[in-house]
Amino acid sequence: MIGIFQGSMTAKERVLRTFNHEKADRVPVNYLANPAIHKRVAAALGVPADKDAVDDALGVDFKELMPRYTGRPLFSPREGRRVHPLTGAVQRWVPNQDGGYWDHCDFPLAEADDETIANWPVPDPDDFDYDELLDRCKLYRHKAVHFGHPGVSDVMNNTGMIRGMENIYMDL
Repeated sequence: MIGIFQGSMTAKERVLRTFNHEKADRVPVNYLANPAIHKRVAAALGVPADKDAVDDALGVDFKELMPRYTGRPLFSPREGRRVHPLTGAVQRWVPNQDGGYWDHCDFPLAEADDETIANWPVPDPDDFDYDELLDRCKLYRHKAVHFGHPGVSDVMNNTGMIRGMENIYMDL
């Protein structure tokens, strides 16, 4: 089993001090991994492969939360593909020696004109369960909770997932 220095501060204290440019007991830690790597990390740590168990074993200070979408489906399922319910980004399964991973493909707005882009479905902010999100915030009050994930505010990657990176750079 791998030993990780947990520190003497709570995760929230550590992150707030760091954001305020104050001395903390250690550098704040976050963790994201694809499923195959996540399983191997959990096994190396000797913990179950659920996200919270691995985060706790690694001393992760952050907790990523998103409100649950409760609105109508915006995009239709596609056989042999995974379609992101909020953005319409399409993924295909790519097998490898560890099993495989989902990779972006079939960029739905790759050939789109301005009208198609303007009419692309987007979720209504009222179609999310914010009360349930508040309950989850309370559950993780000891962590530095943040909302979203690396793709939410990242215009290039999120847009590239539905338009294609080549088009995004040309659209600039």
